[in-house]
Amino acid sequence: MYRFQNLGKNAPIDALVDRTLEPRLNQIFVPLLSVVGDPTIRAELRQIARERNREIVADRGMDVEAQVLEVIKDLAGQQSKMTVAEVTAAFIERYGREYDRPITNKWIGYLKQAAAVLKVSEATVRRLVKEKILPAIQHCKGAPWLIRACDLDDETIKRTADARRQRRPPSGDRRQNILAL
Repeated sequence: MYRFQNLGKNAPIDALVDRTLEPRLNQIFVPLLSVVGDPTIRAELRQIARERNREIVADRGMDVEAQVLEVIKDLAGQQSKMTVAEVTAAFIERYGREYDRPITNKWIGYLKQAAAVLKVSEATVRRLVKEKILPAIQHCKGAPWLIRACDLDDETIKRTADARRQRRPPSGDRRQNILAL
């Protein structure tokens, strides 16, 4: 009955939308927050919404890659070209509170960065990805591979890269010396 009596009187206030929440939670909580005038109760409702959002994210098993994809998808809807810095800024705005470490542009690396860190060629990195030794995501064919910096620090991956580096055949040219570094 309340809804019919107050139809059109209290329109949802767009300023109450919390972009860090799942869209469905905003759809539920914004109208509720719009009719609540007490700032204390609004703060409590926002806290409930944030807690529920964390539960939803945890239940879904949403990891960093999925969050980055979500940010990229949202940015792609707003602009045709985007930089890593823009993706990072949007990621920090949306998910920064969930991480204990600083989020930087370098946190997510590409093939060249991964190759440099592992001291192997880009082709070796691609083979490690193809063999599912090195976790990576490629959003579409031709797009760069996204590789988390923490995966490059994994001891198993480092040992595998070292083994691949050791398999390089020595040059047949006697003028080239093998240096032990």
